[in-house]
Amino acid sequence: MRAKIMAMPSSFEDSPFDRSLTKRIEWLTRNVVNPCNKLENALLDQNLPNFEHWEIDTTFEPKVIDNFRQSIDDLKQRADSLVATMQAELAQAISHNSEIKFTIVFDALADLHQHFPEIHLSRGNWYSEVGEMVGVVPAYVRRLYFEITGETEKLDAQIQDVIRDQRKNQRTLS
Repeated sequence: MRAKIMAMPSSFEDSPFDRSLTKRIEWLTRNVVNPCNKLENALLDQNLPNFEHWEIDTTFEPKVIDNFRQSIDDLKQRADSLVATMQAELAQAISHNSEIKFTIVFDALADLHQHFPEIHLSRGNWYSEVGEMVGVVPAYVRRLYFEITGETEKLDAQIQDVIRDQRKNQRTLS
């Protein structure tokens, strides 16, 4: 998760830069998808003579052209898939940061429950002096979150949501 945060645009401190989903979609479309479309057209069989010159041996072997086409198609499919994912997130009003926070908390609590089932998953107790829930579980989740993101966050709402969802799922399975 830390590697992902460090590699992708978000408002986390360790990310390379912050850019909204809308701006990322625009960038990918303008700088990857549209140029791939142009290159695919340029590499159509009827356009290959444009790469020839009588003084220079520039004939592309069919295998080389196929490799170019496949690489361009792979890049375009990856960009299209990412654009589709981001458009779906936009339609559902999902932000990367919220999704990442929830995932970190969910994974932390799932791992805690799996490896230490004797520890009761609890939100802790409210201490107005510090303005947050205090307990072993929230402390563990916050520390893990800090180690992953380099940021401190209360995460009270995320911890509450995950514990509530897990309890609801356990009741459903019973």
